[in-house]
Amino acid sequence: MSIVPHFGVSDKLPTGEDMVTVITDYAQQLARYLPDARLRRVLSKALCGILTHRSPVIARMASVCSTPSDEPEAPAKQLRRFFANKRVTTRDLWKGIYQHTRSLVDVEQPTVVSVVIDGVNLEKPYARKMPGLSTIKKFSAANRYHDAQHKTELTRGFPALATVALVQGLPALTFAHLFSYVDDRFRSVKREMRRAILTTKVVLCGYRVRFLGDREFDDDHVLLWMADGGNQFLVRAYHHRVIEAYDEATATWRRTSMQECAETLSLPARFSATFTHARKKRTALVRLGYCRIRIVSANNFACWFIVAPASLFKKPLWLLTNVALPDLDAAVSLWWQYRDRPKVEDLFRLLQERGLDIEDIRLRAQDRIEKLMAVVWSAAQFLWQLSLTASTAMQRWLRRLGGKEDKARGSDGLYLLLYGLSVALLEYFVCLLRQYCEKTWLDANPP
Repeated sequence: MSIVPHFGVSDKLPTGEDMVTVITDYAQQLARYLPDARLRRVLSKALCGILTHRSPVIARMASVCSTPSDEPEAPAKQLRRFFANKRVTTRDLWKGIYQHTRSLVDVEQPTVVSVVIDGVNLEKPYARKMPGLSTIKKFSAANRYHDAQHKTELTRGFPALATVALVQGLPALTFAHLFSYVDDRFRSVKREMRRAILTTKVVLCGYRVRFLGDREFDDDHVLLWMADGGNQFLVRAYHHRVIEAYDEATATWRRTSMQECAETLSLPARFSATFTHARKKRTALVRLGYCRIRIVSANNFACWFIVAPASLFKKPLWLLTNVALPDLDAAVSLWWQYRDRPKVEDLFRLLQERGLDIEDIRLRAQDRIEKLMAVVWSAAQFLWQLSLTASTAMQRWLRRLGGKEDKARGSDGLYLLLYGLSVALLEYFVCLLRQYCEKTWLDANPP
């Protein structure tokens, strides 16, 4: 087999040292609220450890690192003490991440900031005595021997809530919180939703926010909280409410139900869309219609109702929004915006599955778990940012190290970018460790 040399290319490819410099600069932006410079350096080492070993386990994060020491357990002690340090608060870590998100928004200056709000369950099925361990729902794959109501199983874990702003194509965190159903401070899930909405509005103060939510956020109070202050929402409707539909012909309001309104609503728009499920792409015909309604149970709150059945699915998609819809094109545009929402779920999947494996956290105190979760979230955000801002040559090189070259965002693209970055960092840290050990042994045993 002949090897074709690529002259003038190898010197432009990023090295492990270059990637450590980029990660350190990114960590310094997030660590601006930590009390001293030593803790900021430890945060950059924690980020490098998570991205190198693709694990939140402290022993793995510290197995090969840039900390020179004669004691092999010294790096692990340094990281463990960082998360146990009372001067390092969860609020300071999240505040640095939120401030980084605000700086990205200020650069783009959008008219409306789209924010995806979603819940994430961190499963710990084999845990028994962790503080705050809760019983959460696990949605398993469909089983042909059971009906639909048996698809939901229960397991142990921690529920979490996150809001992600879509800025320049980059998912940037505006809120994330890990809570527990058995904690004394826990009141209700709706209270956590309100906290997420208010925190997002504070982080993005001065901008109009458009919340994109799934059906668990279809609640009268939640919709009013989202719309407060002139903000907007686009939420998938789930509850069958009594509404008042506006009749354009008579210019009057007619009381009906959402089911009846959806069945009698005209669907003038017709277009095709491609849906991806189980790595298979299928094209479906989508019909769409909309009307103006008032929600009776929410003090006649006025909004718009979008109905969009697709030929691949049995149930039509219902959307509620308070965004003004002057024509049919505006309604179709909102449908496409909600349709692009699952791209953010790639970030959640990267956190949970073969990526950073956030569910493998083995700390026992809940405050330390929240600190480590903040660092893992920032590592995932850095990886996504790298996939959008790095040069084409750099991305091709890292994906080639990861196994193959693929630009996809799903289970291939981000994973391969992470695997390639892990190889580059690991090679750099191994060389540093080898140089340090050789120097130490030569000093101890001179020739």
